[in-house]
Amino acid sequence: MSAGRMSLTGSFLFQGRGFARLLIVCGAGQTACCAGMAALGAINRHIPTFLALWFAAFFFYAVAAWSVFKYERSADRSCGSGLPVLFVVAVFTVIFRAFLLLSPATLSDDIYRNVWEGTIVASGMNPYLHAPDDPALSDMRDADVFPNINHRQYSAIYPPVTQFVLGLAMGLDPSPGCVKAVMALFDVGCAALLVLILRAYRLPLQRCVVYAWHPLPALEFAGSGHCDSIGIFFLLLCVLLLRRGFQYAGAAALALSALAKVFPVVFVPFVLVKRPAVAAVCVLCALAAYAPFMDAGESLITSLSVYARDWYFNGSLYDVLALILGGHAAGRIAAAVLFALWYVVVFQKFLRPSGVHPECALPSAVFTLIAVLLVLSPVVYPWYLCWLLPFLALFPNRAWLLLSALIAVSYEVLIDYTQSGLWQERLWVRLVQYVPFYAVFVYDSLRAYRALKHGVTA
Repeated sequence: MSAGRMSLTGSFLFQGRGFARLLIVCGAGQTACCAGMAALGAINRHIPTFLALWFAAFFFYAVAAWSVFKYERSADRSCGSGLPVLFVVAVFTVIFRAFLLLSPATLSDDIYRNVWEGTIVASGMNPYLHAPDDPALSDMRDADVFPNINHRQYSAIYPPVTQFVLGLAMGLDPSPGCVKAVMALFDVGCAALLVLILRAYRLPLQRCVVYAWHPLPALEFAGSGHCDSIGIFFLLLCVLLLRRGFQYAGAAALALSALAKVFPVVFVPFVLVKRPAVAAVCVLCALAAYAPFMDAGESLITSLSVYARDWYFNGSLYDVLALILGGHAAGRIAAAVLFALWYVVVFQKFLRPSGVHPECALPSAVFTLIAVLLVLSPVVYPWYLCWLLPFLALFPNRAWLLLSALIAVSYEVLIDYTQSGLWQERLWVRLVQYVPFYAVFVYDSLRAYRALKHGVTA
């Protein structure tokens, strides 16, 4: 059997002793970094130290990811200890998150809103109908959570599936720690689903390291308790189910993803075009999810509308558009037009897949559209990149991996915010993130184009 064939079939056991030992060393190094972050306590008050630990952790991660792809391409696979590499990966995946679960969520105050809204749901009330500063909820205010809620004048923004999960979590234990633990469980579930997706697409299983060991999901879900891990979990479940031929179940999983975080709704046409009848599944899921909250009326989307209209932070191409066109309103329109145009291109390519692996048309389309959304979005918080990371295991991309490391520099904004309450972005922070990203992206794109052109003309 050829080495190329072996790289596709894979195995739960990888026999190279050097490969396994390198993974263990990298895992141990990254564990030390995660422990260091947890030891900082209030990370927002130690941003320079945090960034030093972050880039050290990313170094160990990058070496591990490099070794995975290097081993995949290597023809030298002499028998060794028979150490189950996936077991090693799984153990360190849990260890990283366990340490960050111990740290308080200080890089973002979103967790306090998550606790509040989960408590509202667990109490049988409607989080879309009542904002935290609603006098009707005055009896529910406490000294630990309520004062730390951001934008208390706005009701819930996240869709119903997220609210249900938060409600269940707060029914178990109304604390930030419980939110973090639940989001970490969904995050670990994402890593497990990625292993199954890699197997379904006949790719090496050890590529799961690309997501499972990346320090960003561990930091944002176990460390900060962001809810995106719910939507990512159901999006990956959708990809897996559709790959295995379960069209209706896959459509339901996609609906749940969009009902956890709105933007996956853009992937619905990619499912409907193959089997239009699954539209009924999506509609039924939406009706069932929103039914308990319908008395909120237009308040169901009030906060989401405000976010879409007024929020901006750490954008890249969007900020250039806004600067050229003279304002955020024009920039948002231009970004929406550009996304629509690119969406049409991706959809047409999905309908007529070409290349070596046409069976990868759906995950390729998802990967591309998430990347385009991130480039054109007015808001690029670090945890948004977690949506892209699982797909880098299928479609490795150096530029996006680089940005997933540099995105942590955006937390520099917390230095002044923690000391004086002033939220002020700095140009150099944006340049540090995006100049290397676009430089590597353009360079690699040109190399790929030249290689393709050479292959076609040869």
